[in-house]
Amino acid sequence: MNYIFSTCIGSFLLDENFRILKFERSQDPLKSNEKIISGHLTDEDIALLKYEHEAVLLRAEKLNENMGYSSDKKLLRKALSALSTPEYFSLFREASLKICRRAISKSVTPDLLIIQQVNAISELSKSANLLSKRLREWYGLYNPELSEEVEDHERFVLKVCSLSKEEVRGESSMGGSLSVSQLSSLISFAELVRSIFEEIRRQEAILEEEMKKNYPNLTAAVGFSIGAKLISLAGGIRQLAEMPSSKIQVLGAEKALFRHLKTGARPPKYGIICQHQEIISASDKEKGKAARKLASRAGIAAKIDYFRKVQNAD
Repeated sequence: MNYIFSTCIGSFLLDENFRILKFERSQDPLKSNEKIISGHLTDEDIALLKYEHEAVLLRAEKLNENMGYSSDKKLLRKALSALSTPEYFSLFREASLKICRRAISKSVTPDLLIIQQVNAISELSKSANLLSKRLREWYGLYNPELSEEVEDHERFVLKVCSLSKEEVRGESSMGGSLSVSQLSSLISFAELVRSIFEEIRRQEAILEEEMKKNYPNLTAAVGFSIGAKLISLAGGIRQLAEMPSSKIQVLGAEKALFRHLKTGARPPKYGIICQHQEIISASDKEKGKAARKLASRAGIAAKIDYFRKVQNAD
């Protein structure tokens, strides 16, 4: 009995003692590998079957064709041993590198890039807020009145940057005096903080564009910012699409949930979706209902976006 052993580099016709009788080399290892994984005959299999139509196919993967095959591990090990030559090792190495490159390139999906962008914006925001507090404290020694007038960090930074050196300190300010070099250092620091806020706005604009392009239904359901954060917290669009709405509702409230499980404290009603305008504007009694409605809507939208992409890919 002869065997046909399918690999990514081609198909081998082996005799009953597992000696190679014929080798049909694959011209496209990527295509052959995909056909083997999907359970279909490769072009090389078909060529060898025409040559030896009674040969038994050896496959580690399930064969979806309407014909017999064997997945016996002992036979597969013997077939692999027959290929243990430097010539075939070199072909396998070359094909494996191509397959790995394809797999890595396919693994970089839009949701993974969005997760990185969400994390970058979050870290930039933390840095901007921390440095804004430092600027307020520093500037407060020179002109404490302005810090009290402007509460928003970004507006405060823009205000400091927009003032000339003569205007930085008001005429009636109670603050101390600074030398020219000290004042220059303060303004330079304010410019740095402003550049961080500007980068946040740039990243948010790109994020909005990517969300509308790749996940339009989720963006329409909850907005690009919350939608992107939900994808990030879930770990990807597939995980979000497969997640029940009850879990989506509390994404971002993990600390409160663990506290509830550990100490018996009240469970959280909602997580990151509390930033949505529907929940903010709802009364205290209606917030829970609004959160459930929003989480359900986000779950349905994520399913539509994810499974539509999968269908288009197929």
